[in-house]
Amino acid sequence: MAFDIRNLKSKKGQVTVEFMLLLVIMLVYITTVIQPSVNSSSKAMNDIKLLGETDFALQRIASQINYVNASAQGTTKTISLYVPAKAQISCANNSANISFLVNLEIPSFNCSEEKTAPETACNKSIATDARINCSNFSLNGETKGKLVNIQIVKLNSGEVSLEVK
Repeated sequence: MAFDIRNLKSKKGQVTVEFMLLLVIMLVYITTVIQPSVNSSSKAMNDIKLLGETDFALQRIASQINYVNASAQGTTKTISLYVPAKAQISCANNSANISFLVNLEIPSFNCSEEKTAPETACNKSIATDARINCSNFSLNGETKGKLVNIQIVKLNSGEVSLEVK
């Protein structure tokens, strides 16, 4: 058996072509399967972060409303908190509830307690121990995505007033 150099060169070329074909297949797989998964995971993580920040703000407001309500008339408490840009925190006058509405990036994610919000929004409400007067309270528009000061006051009527300062 004689050693043939032409056969060896032909096999090296075949290995190189097979390697390049395998590399192309891997790149196609990465761009069609892995990259979209990473993008949707990133959006889901942003939604979870947004919900967590907004829920924390709502819980903090509710606990301070309960604190002021349990205190004497004229008690004032000012809190500073961050409200994310895609969140709206609101309340209804003469109600005991405060709520938030968050617009999400992933349309199929629905966390509404009442199942009445659109698929791209999350709505949550928290009951407090007080009747709330929130005629001067709005965390929409220019206050979104910023650190805001909220003044909570127990009025002589027994209501708790919320106001953005």
